[in-house]
Amino acid sequence: MVAIACSLAPIGCSLLTSLDGLSGGAEPSDATTNAETATAEGSTSDAGGSDSPVVPAEGGDTGEAGPTDPCAGAVLCDDFERTDIKGDWLSAYTDNSGTATLDTSTFTSPTRSLALHVPSSPDAGDPHAQLTSKQYGAVAHARVDFSMKVGTPSRMMSLIRLQLTQTSQKYQFFDLFMLTDKLVVDEQGAGDPSAAYFNYPLQNAFKADTWQRWSMELDATSPPATGVVVIDGTEVLRTTLHNAFVKSSFDVLLGVFYAPNGPPQDVFFDDVSITILP
Repeated sequence: MVAIACSLAPIGCSLLTSLDGLSGGAEPSDATTNAETATAEGSTSDAGGSDSPVVPAEGGDTGEAGPTDPCAGAVLCDDFERTDIKGDWLSAYTDNSGTATLDTSTFTSPTRSLALHVPSSPDAGDPHAQLTSKQYGAVAHARVDFSMKVGTPSRMMSLIRLQLTQTSQKYQFFDLFMLTDKLVVDEQGAGDPSAAYFNYPLQNAFKADTWQRWSMELDATSPPATGVVVIDGTEVLRTTLHNAFVKSSFDVLLGVFYAPNGPPQDVFFDDVSITILP
């Protein structure tokens, strides 16, 4: 298994952490390094999740629809029904031929979704196409709900990150990543000797080229932290996290902030909400 390396867009950075050590600093760079890591076996459950009921959407190849009230209690709620990419996010960023558009051909709530595209990495460097939320201070427990459609796994590529940040050199990540043959949830940390990279396969819950409703929850209210993933109303992962997640500044990176060379890929998002929990 290959760990995820540090690739810094102006707003977000994904940091390589491996079982053998960490890379980082006050000024992260675009340099990338790969390290072999062990895979941690995450526990799974067949228990039902807590996603809101879904209602049919009209138009587009909708698949699973978005929640009835995705905005209830959320600090950010986005159905992409607008003409600008950024909306209520802190920033939108693309480079190296990565693109972000509002697409009207496929969605879970009419009439648009966020469409992100990355090509094979050009000579200029790895492509990026991402939205970054504002930072929400002093958070220990948060959940991100979203509808997503992405193709058959074919390259290493980020999809979403829940991020707790204490300082420029101390932070923890709870991620969803594409690898060359599957999707995995991973955790990474930096800033203490025990920080490391672990990933958790999602068994057979992921369906390529199909709208699915996801929920990713990070609970660091007391150690050790817990990570939970729900897909289409079924809890597919509940695991104790290894890194020292602590209450601190929280933000979300949505999309492709890391994508080393590989085949072109498209990913669509709709009905995204961020909820800060007690």
